[in-house]
Amino acid sequence: MIKLTVLYGHPTDVLVFENYYANTHLPKAAKMTGHEKFELTKFLSGPDGTKPDYHRMAEFWYQSPEALQEL
Repeated sequence: MIKLTVLYGHPTDVLVFENYYANTHLPKAAKMTGHEKFELTKFLSGPDGTKPDYHRMAEFWYQSPEALQEL
């Protein structure tokens, strides 16, 4: 098993980013094939209010490096 991880930094305008992510990016990503599973994460601030290192993360698991290369 091999995992592809995409980390998204903090956008300048969160509302614009989230709108694009939900209405443009995710529909395109949904058409991707060949992965065994995927997970989407939106990071929250820590209990003490610290900002997370990243805004979002997408993880895709593939059976093999060859399956990943078929993207």
